[in-house]
Amino acid sequence: QKIIQKGHKLGLLEGKREGLLEGKQEGLLEGKREGKQEEGYSILRRLINRRFGNVEDQLLERIKKLSIAQLEELSEALLDFETVTDVAVWLAEHQQ
Repeated sequence: QKIIQKGHKLGLLEGKREGLLEGKQEGLLEGKREGKQEEGYSILRRLINRRFGNVEDQLLERIKKLSIAQLEELSEALLDFETVTDVAVWLAEHQQ
């Protein structure tokens, strides 16, 4: 009986340890993803402001909601844009 209880306690401790490690790894990955997304947004915002002057906050808020992949796509598309309206059109076509 004592052996079973001891085994049960060891199993619980091991499970807690694994859960903590898994949670820590997920937190680190989420933090890296958020950091990469924020960095992409910051760079794109500076490029847009430099190319077209200060743009409306509403447009920047829409850009801030983009995924990392969408930020990368918009960064490339920006090279072909002639006006800030092109940015708004791109957002309308690519946002859900």
